[in-house]
Amino acid sequence: MFEKNILKNLKADEEKISIVHEYGYILFFPLFISSLVIILDFFLMYPLWRLGWWGVLIFLLIIIAATAYILRKVVIWSLNAFLVTNRRILDLNQTGLFSKSVTETTFDKIQDISYNKKGIFATLLDYGDVVVKTASHNESLELKKVHHPAEVQDMLTECQGKFSKKL
Repeated sequence: MFEKNILKNLKADEEKISIVHEYGYILFFPLFISSLVIILDFFLMYPLWRLGWWGVLIFLLIIIAATAYILRKVVIWSLNAFLVTNRRILDLNQTGLFSKSVTETTFDKIQDISYNKKGIFATLLDYGDVVVKTASHNESLELKKVHHPAEVQDMLTECQGKFSKKL
């Protein structure tokens, strides 16, 4: 959805290999709750509107707040990703609409690529956390709740192998 914003981080001589996002299921609960709030608001529409313009204002504010919450969650999810290129990995952490941090490492500085799954839902739905440990002290790149984390780990290991053959 916001792939252009993610690809702005590419350097001139780099190629995108993959963009890895969190598993989309994590949006289910916020979207479900917001949808319930909107539906409840419509059930309460008649009593609210009987209050006059105050009731209409409350009705509209609830709709606007729930919609804004949904949009915020979707935007943050879309911009929070691993960008894997032919030279490096970028960890793009979007924590708010106006709060972003970018951490990067080249493949030659990677010491370990691992993933873990915790819990029955993670096992059944095949999602987990991918952690890339680097040579710098206590520095690691982490993307939580990735779908098929073993495949992401294999892809990163393969990219690291191709990069080291070029050197």
